[in-house]
Amino acid sequence: MENNDVSIEIFNPDTLDKPIAQYSHAVRVEASRLLFIAGQLSNDRDGNIVGIGDFEKQAAQAFENVHEVLKTENLDWGNLVYCVYYLTDSRSIQKLHKFRQEHFSSMFPGAKYPPATLLVVNGLVREEFLFEVQAVAAY
Repeated sequence: MENNDVSIEIFNPDTLDKPIAQYSHAVRVEASRLLFIAGQLSNDRDGNIVGIGDFEKQAAQAFENVHEVLKTENLDWGNLVYCVYYLTDSRSIQKLHKFRQEHFSSMFPGAKYPPATLLVVNGLVREEFLFEVQAVAAY
């Protein structure tokens, strides 16, 4: 959706250390609407789990699911203003960093990465899920 009233300024205050991965410390938003996207898992549109046992495939599908929700409002990655990542194993933190290094530069041109929080949890809704991403977009 084209909205000339939206202003999204992603930044890192000089008084803080640089982020340790592909995220930013803060975002200043002026927008008419917010889109809250529920945690997305690695289900495909038919309910099949993509990438059982494969963190990278699950992360790719979960992000694709977020993108599908964004597209319903004619939005794209640049509209994301916040993400929360849930991992079921702390050993997957490096896998998530690698995924972001490989994919985020094309998703977020100019390194305008939305602020994000990473949580390691005991489990997700089903044992087969290794990753979940929740997001907020502005427009």
